[in-house]
Amino acid sequence: MKLNTVQVEVIEAQTGAIPIPHDNPANEALVNVFGEHTFYADQNGLHVLETVAVEETTDGEHAEVIQIAEWANEDKSELQPIEPRRTGAVFGLDAETAAAVVSAEPIAPNDDV
Repeated sequence: MKLNTVQVEVIEAQTGAIPIPHDNPANEALVNVFGEHTFYADQNGLHVLETVAVEETTDGEHAEVIQIAEWANEDKSELQPIEPRRTGAVFGLDAETAAAVVSAEPIAPNDDV
């Protein structure tokens, strides 16, 4: 999913995560491999967010962090695509739902999407 500016700000406020900038040379290659997304990288690899339905609330939109690639080397300079894995981390995508993080702990790190 491609996040808009407000959604990027809301995710950053909840997690401190900053997406890979659009003008980063790697972004074009990532789009070619994975499609249009807002990409986040961390010590585990590459992640995107995908919308998810949350039963606990009826208002607002939520997204789950999905890992789509792992680091291929110790230098963390190359990524290797993997079967998408749900992380269990779910965040609100607007200011109202951001106040209540649904789950920040991985629930099944090896679950397929």
